[in-house]
This record gives sequence, structure tokens and C-alpha cells, in this order.
Amino acid sequence: MQYTREVFPTKEFKAKAAEFVLVKIDFDKDQETVNQYKVEGIPDIQFLAADGTVKHRVIGFLDTDSLIAEMEAALAKG
Repeated sequence: MQYTREVFPTKEFKAKAAEFVLVKIDFDKDQETVNQYKVEGIPDIQFLAADGTVKHRVIGFLDTDSLIAEMEAALAKG
């Protein structure tokens, strides 16, 4: 997966990711969660509130700087 190779290993991503709880769902093995969150494609990154509601969403690959900007947008939404 492109994120695993290009984005997740960067120090910038790791620093921002420390502000989140990261969960990876296996699309092929966890259809219940896929259906619950209406996954539309891979990758589909969803930022959830504590109650499980989706606060922010990114579908498709983004480079490190763009993904960090989306993470900041998700944090701004509370």
C-alpha cells in the first residue's frame, strides 16, 4: 500500500499521528465495519469522534503534507 511505503514512515506523519488513535481495517476480512462506515474506496481514511461519528474523511491517496493538512482539519473540527 502506498501510504505504508511513502507516508506512514515519515517523521512528519508520525509526529501528527501521535495526536490520534490509528486503526487499520482489513477491507476483505471486516465487512461489518466496512459497511458500518460506508467505505467507498481504498484508501478511505475517516476521522471519528469518540462516539464513532465521522468528523472528517479523505478518500484516495495524499502525499505526506496533504494528509497532515487533512489531519489538522479533522482536529479543527473538534
